[in-house]
Amino acid sequence: MESREIQSDVCDTELKEHKFEDALVRLKSMKDRVVDLRVQCESLRKLQEEKPAEKVVCSDCGKEIEQGQEVMVKDSSGNPMSWYHRDCFRAIWVSEDWKVHYSSHGFLKMSKEGQ
Repeated sequence: MESREIQSDVCDTELKEHKFEDALVRLKSMKDRVVDLRVQCESLRKLQEEKPAEKVVCSDCGKEIEQGQEVMVKDSSGNPMSWYHRDCFRAIWVSEDWKVHYSSHGFLKMSKEGQ
């Protein structure tokens, strides 16, 4: 019986070693993938920095808009129609009369004078 117990212990130890080696192989593989992803991210970051920023012009005043200071107006399909400075858009928004119009995208439409 003692030989069976010893044999069982040896098999358990070998199984644990095999599982441990498999885990090490998976860990190395994951580390390699992380390194590859970091290299790809760094190259994409460099490409993004080299790419000149797209210049956006205000549809109201015609001047260039600084990045982060723009308001984009989209059509009913979600495609950009026009760009405005925040202040220009605010002036348009305040000066116009708006009405709820459920067939319009966003449910708002400028009300026309005389209606």
